[in-house]
Amino acid sequence: MKFAALLAVAVLLPAAASAEELTGRVVDVPDGDVVTLQAADGGRLEIRLMEIEAPEPAQPWGPEARRMLSELVLSRTVRVDAGGADRDGITLGYVYLGEMDVNAEMVRRGGAWAFEHLMAREPMLKVQAEAKAARRGLWAQPADAIMPPREWRQIHRDP
Repeated sequence: MKFAALLAVAVLLPAAASAEELTGRVVDVPDGDVVTLQAADGGRLEIRLMEIEAPEPAQPWGPEARRMLSELVLSRTVRVDAGGADRDGITLGYVYLGEMDVNAEMVRRGGAWAFEHLMAREPMLKVQAEAKAARRGLWAQPADAIMPPREWRQIHRDP
């Protein structure tokens, strides 16, 4: 019951409010920047990783980003510092596997962009610059194939 109460609070908090800590086992990774947690009491909650944006599933490198995040966290217990919700009602949070900042690790490995539009932590831009310079993950694609998801969605929007 405590998990359900925390989930309700996390969804209702504005993004700028102090974070609530959640813990759960990752039972699904629908794409490269969303995980589904299951608590010990059976409650489930989708978490969108804050400050990153992975390629869309149908976008070039989308399946690879999902696979990368799955390899990091699927079937593992993670801690989430949750705060607020996105426009779809999905809880926003920083995901940690032990001491590893999974959000930053996805950018470090080239599985996602730093989401510069809503950036709270400056080091994420440095991590992205390093991944880009090393041509890791999505940065290894030809330059014309590298397109932030926001731009890709605008081009591929249903009429």
